[in-house]
Order: sequence, then C-alpha cells, then structure tokens
Amino acid sequence: MSPQSAPTAIIRKERTMPQPSHTPGPWTMTKGAHRIEVRINERESYAFALKDEANARLIAAAPPMAEALEAAQAAIAAERDGDAYVHPVHGPMTLEEVKYVLIDPALAKAKGEA
Repeated sequence: MSPQSAPTAIIRKERTMPQPSHTPGPWTMTKGAHRIEVRINERESYAFALKDEANARLIAAAPPMAEALEAAQAAIAAERDGDAYVHPVHGPMTLEEVKYVLIDPALAKAKGEA
C-alpha cells in the first residue's frame, strides 16, 4: 500500500479594522435659523453659515466615511490574500456587503440624502 499524502490545510486569516484615532461618531448636524451646528461630542461643536450646509454635512459624515474607507481597504486586502474580512460590529463581510452596509449610507449622509 502506498502512503497517501495528507490533505493540505488552507489557513484563512481574519482581518479587522484598526481603531480610529479621531473622536468616534456619530457626529450630528443641526440646522438652526441663523447657522448650522455640527456636534462632535457633548463639549465640542462647530458652527457653519447657512450657505455652507454642504460643508457641514461633509464634516458630520466624516466618521462613517472613514469607517467605510477603512473597511473597504481591509476587505480588498483580505479578498486579494484569500482571507476573510470581519467587521467589528457586522461580523464577516464581503466587499459588496461593505459597499451596501457602510459605503452607501456614508455617502448618503454626506450628500444629505440620509
């Protein structure tokens, strides 16, 4: 009897996102009668003129946009290397799921569509 070679094990690593160095979201935007306020946390906020609403939306959307970009970057690298990407909240995700769950909502918030 000839010895059979043992099956080759495929080892897949799980990739996760790094922790953000900025103030975590959600950041909120409130439009008042004379200005727009983007609240970062209980102590910090930024005021914008009403004409700068698009800039205020973009600032308020910064945390989910950064998260979406970091997740996309990690998911692309994981897919390239044959590894699994695991989001810290949503669990295992494909690149397409990252798009629908993280990227699309972040862009909608930045555009004022959310």
